[in-house]
Amino acid sequence: MSEAILAASACRTSVTETVQSVSGNLPGPGLWGLRIEDRYPGVEYVNAIQTNSVGEIRVVVTGINTVPMAWRSS
Repeated sequence: MSEAILAASACRTSVTETVQSVSGNLPGPGLWGLRIEDRYPGVEYVNAIQTNSVGEIRVVVTGINTVPMAWRSS
């Protein structure tokens, strides 16, 4: 999960810098320069990084299984 958090954090920095430097319209959805293939080669758990027209970031995680809670503490 730390891989996804680190990817999102790096993207947040990039989006912040873009917003602060753009004088006109913001980039459209997926046009913020955050392609997973370019920025994070060899990642195992991040399947995609998506952005919308206002810079919201969505990190799509893969390969992480959720395990049902088989025990409870008393």
